[in-house]
Amino acid sequence: MNTFLKTIANSLPLAFEGKLSFYAFIQQQFTQYEIDLSHLPAEQLDLLLQESGELKGNPTKRRFISLISNIHKQCLSILADSYNGDLYSSLIKLTRLLTSSSAIGHRLKDVLANYFVLQLDPKLKLYRGRDEKEPIEDCWNLPFNLREKASNARFNLTGTICMYLASSADCCSLELGNHKPKQIRYIQEFRLKPNRHISLLDLRIPMDTEIDEMNAYEKFCFLLLYPFYCLCLSKAMYNHNDRSFYEEYLFSQLFFNMLFLQRNNDVLFFDGIIYSSVHDRSMQNIVLPARYDVRNNDDTNTKSAFLREHLEAIAPPFVYKQS
Repeated sequence: MNTFLKTIANSLPLAFEGKLSFYAFIQQQFTQYEIDLSHLPAEQLDLLLQESGELKGNPTKRRFISLISNIHKQCLSILADSYNGDLYSSLIKLTRLLTSSSAIGHRLKDVLANYFVLQLDPKLKLYRGRDEKEPIEDCWNLPFNLREKASNARFNLTGTICMYLASSADCCSLELGNHKPKQIRYIQEFRLKPNRHISLLDLRIPMDTEIDEMNAYEKFCFLLLYPFYCLCLSKAMYNHNDRSFYEEYLFSQLFFNMLFLQRNNDVLFFDGIIYSSVHDRSMQNIVLPARYDVRNNDDTNTKSAFLREHLEAIAPPFVYKQS
């Protein structure tokens, strides 16, 4: 089973090359995943399902593949609605898929959303970077009145401000991309405030060594949620500076919108998303929604959660000095 888990983990992030529509590309990935699951020895998958204890009824390979097929069909329907411009239907369907047991035939002991949960380690150092022509004092989020500067990214549309944090300074520079002429790269450390808890939707791709240490429940979660890794973690086909729309970001942006920009707080309790960098899956990024104070344009959501620490201006090759 570990060999299979490592194989699908090592296939991520997906390399979308644009030869097909993203919909057709994902459809192919889903079909192949069901074929790969069908080739697993029944006794291996049945044992994992029994040990995890998360599948209602008889925990068999056949019933699990049927569940995955159901999730695939619903995700493709959500994606198709987005292609047709019906974002309202997409959001309704995605919310139901993640929060309603009936959406997946009451086959799981919990709703799908709760298989993603991770609590952020309060001791973890995080990093945020900005490339600027003029000196800055910190790397906080843009104020609301400058939202036109918020570029299109994996989880946010142009003009929708989110706070992206990286697990290391190197990851931060990878995400910022090539150094821009006449600009200074600033990287700042952030740390979670004492007694502050952050619950994250977990899309980290496990490394081989982590798979070896997984328990049955963690292995089950990865198998169950693999379709969402495919949908949200495909490499961008073009450079960020060249385009304002990315077909391969369609689902991940819808995902973020559903989680944080709609009124789902009564059923979803995530503060942000943690996901593997598509540049190096051993590194992670965190994205959190901005919540602005109408009186001063400040993002009160992230300022209430994080402490600013060491700020450094660096130049190519971006060697960051740990504080």
